[in-house]
Amino acid sequence: MGVILIAMLVVGAVAYRTAYQENAYPERGEDGCFGGCPTGATVDVEGGVAQSTVTYTATGFSPAPLTVKIGETVMFKNESVNPMWVASAPHPAHTDYPEFDAMKAIMPGESYSFTFNKIGTWKYHNHMNATQYGSIMVTE
Repeated sequence: MGVILIAMLVVGAVAYRTAYQENAYPERGEDGCFGGCPTGATVDVEGGVAQSTVTYTATGFSPAPLTVKIGETVMFKNESVNPMWVASAPHPAHTDYPEFDAMKAIMPGESYSFTFNKIGTWKYHNHMNATQYGSIMVTE
């Protein structure tokens, strides 16, 4: 009886993990975003030009913190082997600056750009690994 129960638990765990892995990254729409791009944000698969760039690697975001002027665009470039999801603090609600949210996984080699139109210090994190974080200080 105990062996059957353990076998059922193992099979269930493997099935759950397999189903989760297959659906972990949502499909991207024609606009490049899952569910539509938020205002002020663009997704750039090929790379592009931004006034400032934050690079994401296995060790997290760099530079973190970063100071920019109001109206400046920051590109978050994924140079890691894992997906990232840039989003405003706090995790998981993203309510400090709700528009500052990629709203999807940014795959390796891709980037997410956001134009900061509010003065303040905006903390952000990788929604897929909230131990990786940074901040953008927006000044006049």
